[in-house]
Amino acid sequence: MSASRLEIKVGMFVIVVLGLAAVMTLKFSETGLGLAKTVPLQLRSPSAGAVIANAPIQLSGVKIGVVDKITLNDDGRGVVIHADIFEEHWSALDSNTQFRINVTGLMGDEYVAAIPGEEKGAPLKPGATMNCEAPFDLMTVARDAQQLIQRVDKSMVTLDSAINRLDQTVLSSETLTNLTAAIADFRMTTESIHTFADNLATNIAPNVDLTVQKFHDAVSRVDTMLANNTNTLQVSLNNFAQFTKRLDTSASHLETLIATNAPMVSRVFTNLTAISASLKISTEKLQATISTNQTSIDVIVKDVAAVTANLKNFTQNADRILAELEAGKGLAGGLLKNDALRTEFFRLMTNLNSAAGNFSILASNLNSRGLLYKPPPTNNRAPPKSGRPR
Repeated sequence: MSASRLEIKVGMFVIVVLGLAAVMTLKFSETGLGLAKTVPLQLRSPSAGAVIANAPIQLSGVKIGVVDKITLNDDGRGVVIHADIFEEHWSALDSNTQFRINVTGLMGDEYVAAIPGEEKGAPLKPGATMNCEAPFDLMTVARDAQQLIQRVDKSMVTLDSAINRLDQTVLSSETLTNLTAAIADFRMTTESIHTFADNLATNIAPNVDLTVQKFHDAVSRVDTMLANNTNTLQVSLNNFAQFTKRLDTSASHLETLIATNAPMVSRVFTNLTAISASLKISTEKLQATISTNQTSIDVIVKDVAAVTANLKNFTQNADRILAELEAGKGLAGGLLKNDALRTEFFRLMTNLNSAAGNFSILASNLNSRGLLYKPPPTNNRAPPKSGRPR
């Protein structure tokens, strides 16, 4: 075999091996060397931790994309993780998906984890921006734990001082003695309250129940009365409102009258003052008169008692007369009960009234003209005839 043919064969073998290597690289690379179709997504996070470019993005343990690059915010606070999501997995993300930077194992590589929400959210648009939780930092936790231990140590010192003060003041022998006495007094007070409660339950509670029952019955009766007399109450309230309105009008008129007749009102009050003074003097004189004539007053009181007894008898007789009238006895009873008799009595009274009127006219004529008065004759001359005289 010539050297040239051997070199050609070796070259062909190297070309085939390189082609297989390229195909395997494209097959097993994470991004397909930029040939796979991806959708851009931005993740905002306080810190990227140890996430680097080409770090995987996993959803439920399945790789759905890679990290393209990481940029720092303009203010230097937080970062933006530019991710490329494979097109076939883009529909698995929505607005409720949560992103978090996790660690593989305890000290492994960090990656971005996508966690589905409890409910399906709205679909994401290409280039959307989502929030991403910062990774778990052991150093930060250690520093926080150290600060917490320092604060706990200070709190323990403060607690120890408080316990010492409590032991010296509150838990002293004198305080404990007073506390024991207070507990004993409280026990006696509790027993007294218990006895009072027993007496209350035994003696007062039944009366309270009876009172409450009576009150309930009274309220029921009032409710029934209000329900039965609603119309009457409404009319009464309307009448009261009208009366109040008229009273207000009368008060206005009274104020106007007082304002108009102020001098007269002043004189009236002056006269009332004088009358009050006179009444005071008269009262004093009356008291002196009563003291002087006490015996006569006693006799008068006895006479008044006798008159009261007579009035009582008269009242009884009046009641008896009214009963007889109600029964229709006698003339008055007949007038009350008998329609025909009452009609005749009214006719008689009408005739008597007419006769009294005529008698009054007759008496007036007799008084003014005398008993033998004769009216003058009337002049019945014929009226003159009309026309010229003959």
